[in-house]
Amino acid sequence: MLKAVTFNLGCGGPHAHARFKAASFWATQARDRYDLVVAQEIPGDEWLALWDETHDSFAIAAPKYRVRSAILVRRTALESQPFEFVSEKYHDSYVAGCQVRAGEEWLTCMSVHASPSEVADKWLVDWPDELVRPTPRAGLGLWDSDMLLTSTAAVASQGPALIAGDWNEARDWDLTHEDGSGAAFFERVHDLGLIDCTWSEWDQTERATCLPERGVSLQVDRIFATVETATSVHNCAVGPLPMPEFDHMPITFSLETKSP
Repeated sequence: MLKAVTFNLGCGGPHAHARFKAASFWATQARDRYDLVVAQEIPGDEWLALWDETHDSFAIAAPKYRVRSAILVRRTALESQPFEFVSEKYHDSYVAGCQVRAGEEWLTCMSVHASPSEVADKWLVDWPDELVRPTPRAGLGLWDSDMLLTSTAAVASQGPALIAGDWNEARDWDLTHEDGSGAAFFERVHDLGLIDCTWSEWDQTERATCLPERGVSLQVDRIFATVETATSVHNCAVGPLPMPEFDHMPITFSLETKSP
């Protein structure tokens, strides 16, 4: 059973510099603890270098944006290799991907971060022609989370996949907003054949992972998986908060691998 975590380190936002030191300290602790690390808003190459002795790292080499995701894989636990997907030019550093050998087959892993924004026309220049653009949810414009879901569902249609990170979507959003966008998003997740692993394990409840300076705390961090892969995800838990500088809670989980 592998130890895994998904964690938004918050180093791409307005308080980024205050979190760099905290993120580096966390890395020195986490590299001994976790076999698979799915991270968002990492500080940069210096942070990735902290993992070099124990983990292989996967992240966009020359990021276009300040926000950057990464995956770290312990070499002694899993064989890993790079992975490319059709819409990676659109997402750029917001998404990182790799494949790990889990038993007899390769498992595609993705670290994802949806910008909490409506899609700007200039972004769509990089959307691939071969991938059908999603339609907006009722009463909304087209959001980056809609684009990300379409991209990851396309990857998941090709084989086993584990997709974790900050989706900036929550069902409990609908408790304080009347647009129903939270429910509509997760209906799409279900219709596309993905399992929301924490929702399933926690008896269809949400546990807050985002700690905003203002507004309501919500579970915006998720672990999605293809049906068979979801049966290998266990022991999902939120927290504890490693240091007070962070504004997201990590989600830890176990990943069962089948022997060849």
